[in-house]
Amino acid sequence: IPVAGPPDGVPGPAGPQAPDAAGAERGAWRPPSRGVGPVRPTGTLLATGLALVAVTAVAPGGALVLAAVLMVVARTVDRTATALWRRRQDAGHRAGDVAVAVVALPWRLVQAAVSTLFALVLPLLVGASVAFIASAGAADGLGMRTGRIPGTPTSPWALAAGALATLLMAWWGPGGGALRRGGRAMARSALRYSWTRLALWALLALVVVSALIVVLQNPQPVAWLGRQR
Repeated sequence: IPVAGPPDGVPGPAGPQAPDAAGAERGAWRPPSRGVGPVRPTGTLLATGLALVAVTAVAPGGALVLAAVLMVVARTVDRTATALWRRRQDAGHRAGDVAVAVVALPWRLVQAAVSTLFALVLPLLVGASVAFIASAGAADGLGMRTGRIPGTPTSPWALAAGALATLLMAWWGPGGGALRRGGRAMARSALRYSWTRLALWALLALVVVSALIVVLQNPQPVAWLGRQR
């Protein structure tokens, strides 16, 4: 329902007024300028996930350990930042806030490890299901030639598909809120300086390209600790 303005001749409520088209005098209201703002971590997070998927196609066991470590660190960062924020909301800024956060860090790490352990159950089930389905659908005969049970996910592409499903479920599934908050905080810290940004992107690109070259040049079944000889 439209709201009628003040009658003619009656001044409206006091407040900042926008300048007219001819320009504004010095000291008049101006729209706030748009700063560059913090670097958005979305691209870096996507590149990190792609790198983990690429490592899974070469060494799924190592990729699983690396992903679990990153998840524990991200949840530790989220718990530490949340506890610090609550402490400052209750008692204001104090000189010992950082010291208290450092002392409580081992306990936050244990909490993050336990929560990650439980939060990974569903993503791993989903990822394993996708990997088995992709391996069975590929019908490349690797399971028969290597003596493994037919359908066992040993194809690099099946493992990559399972890793992608696992990461998506871990990020958006139950318990993913702390992972998203901590992951974004870690990415913003890594992107704070231009040289760390370039180094991180170069490292992620190197990992993806190296794994792709290995898979394309030697498309053989993959062992959990690395490629078989």
